[in-house]
Amino acid sequence: MMLQRKVVAYIVNPKNAKRIIPKLSKRVPLEVPSTNEIKFNENVIYVFDAEGINILKMKDRGPNVIVIDELFSKGLSINAVVEYITCLSFGKERYNEVVIGIDVNSGSLAYAILADGILLEYDNITLTGQQLHELIHRLIRDIPCKRLILKIGLNALRENVLHVIISILKSLDDEIMNKIQLHLVEETYTSISNPYIGLLTRIRNRDVKAAVNIALREGLKII
Repeated sequence: MMLQRKVVAYIVNPKNAKRIIPKLSKRVPLEVPSTNEIKFNENVIYVFDAEGINILKMKDRGPNVIVIDELFSKGLSINAVVEYITCLSFGKERYNEVVIGIDVNSGSLAYAILADGILLEYDNITLTGQQLHELIHRLIRDIPCKRLILKIGLNALRENVLHVIISILKSLDDEIMNKIQLHLVEETYTSISNPYIGLLTRIRNRDVKAAVNIALREGLKII
């Protein structure tokens, strides 16, 4: 298991704190200190906003200090900032390979995100056109990686989801599409446990287990 560095977040702006802290707490070992509790350590990643930098009167900043306003100025969204900080916590600026397993059922969609073998996120959501578009666009645009592989179970054909995903991908510009692959995966027996899932006892949902198994299986490359 890859070691993850602790993140200390000192975000003064209430709006940004409310939007970032809850998301970041689901991704990294997070500490949210008061001003006089901040002690600097080169093995820790520090996340500040411009107001926090001013309050602390910081002039010299090391490579482990991130200022979210600077990331916003580069066009990163809230979700993209959270994913970038998460990636940094694993010692990388971007992952080599992100694999997303998708299990489609009637009225629901389960997904699991594996980034260089790390299970970043999983969920089971209501399957609507808007939810599907928002999910696919977030996964494609916000997670920093060299290669992104979407693996989707065969049931997506019956639920008429595959063509929606293909149309979303075809709407992307060439620079983004060059790093993306789409694989169709046979999903028989994907809901049962395997040694990988056995280590993740917190996953109870059978469809989420299927999504992880789909991410781990070989499939037929269609894009």
